[in-house]
Amino acid sequence: MIYLIDDNQNNQRQINYNITYIEEGVFDGFLTSIEKLNPSDSFAEIKHLDFLKTADCILLHSSTEDFDLNKGFIPGSRSNSIKIKEVISQEGDIIPLVLFSNSMGNPDFDNQEEIRYIREIKKNLFYERLYDFLSKYQITGKVDLKILAMGKNYLSQETIRLGADVLRALQGKENTDFLQFSDISKYCRLS
Repeated sequence: MIYLIDDNQNNQRQINYNITYIEEGVFDGFLTSIEKLNPSDSFAEIKHLDFLKTADCILLHSSTEDFDLNKGFIPGSRSNSIKIKEVISQEGDIIPLVLFSNSMGNPDFDNQEEIRYIREIKKNLFYERLYDFLSKYQITGKVDLKILAMGKNYLSQETIRLGADVLRALQGKENTDFLQFSDISKYCRLS
């Protein structure tokens, strides 16, 4: 199960991004959307978040505010977001994690064979790529964060990058020189 935690205050998802498929249940059974998380009495308490420990992936709006039944959203209170990031997911070490927000910029991640943590991605870009990410998960059952990080055509982007790396390695070679792997290994980020 993938958990999308986004307070979605004032129905921003539909108004700002024209996203309705989440509320329509297109990915029910694969995606659980959570808009309100009650804070615990103690900052150290995480029992109310234990259900996330079995998640296949957590998609977290990093500025999601805690919610109190009597007070509503608590401005500036983000204890649940901190606990999810640091304790439940351990920044992708335990559970793949994506942090998104309007205040963030281009995707920030370690480009490895399997991405497990996207430290930041702008919210509109995240929602632009979310459908493709969820579709792939629905079909394969695998979490492929590269779709969120680079788009659904990330393989072609990686091929273009590798081609550019080879061309950079060829610069300065004489026509009689052979290209060695060591010539391009300094440019390539191979896993």
